[in-house]
Amino acid sequence: MRAGQRRDRWIEGFRPHLAPDELAVAAALVLGKRDLISEDLRSAYADTGAVHVLAVSGLHVGIVAAILLWFFRQLLPGQKGWLRWVRLAACVMGIWGF
Repeated sequence: MRAGQRRDRWIEGFRPHLAPDELAVAAALVLGKRDLISEDLRSAYADTGAVHVLAVSGLHVGIVAAILLWFFRQLLPGQKGWLRWVRLAACVMGIWGF
């Protein structure tokens, strides 16, 4: 129950910054919530051959993030503030590439 509530709060945090279709795709990719995607948007992804993008779930992104964070902690050890930001930026770029 708590996970669902947290996910809904995250979606509400995205809402002011994204258009409805963008919000639906972001919720599907980042949080694994696919029920916001309209049938028209789903058809558009299917027609362009990019429907596989919607199959990426928040779990997959989380797993990739965990692996990248572990890797960058090994590569760039230390707890300095700027170093943590470098690791985080590298992780975000890796997730974006995924």
